Amino acid sequence: MDISKPQILTYAEKSVNYTVHCSRWIPQSNRFVALGERPRGTGAFQIYELNGPEIKNTVDTEKTGAFRCGTFKASDTRQLAVGDFHGKMSIIGKKC
Repeated sequence: MDISKPQILTYAEKSVNYTVHCSRWIPQSNRFVALGERPRGTGAFQIYELNGPEIKNTVDTEKTGAFRCGTFKASDTRQLAVGDFHGKMSIIGKKC
């Protein structure tokens, strides 16, 4: 194995029933957010918790429009700024 080049190693994996357009680690936690689009065009918002090699879905929400992107860097808190395919931006203010 050549360790002089960057490598991607799989630690854990989880199948989902939608297209993931963006995923972000929730700051200072063992959780991450997956944003995307379900087959019928609605938005998928899920929060997962990493516990060893196990990935547990803790939040599963569906919105009217598909999510395109998201970031936690929009504020000093854990609020998530998300964008959709219609050009709208929203802040998800619930504590993640």
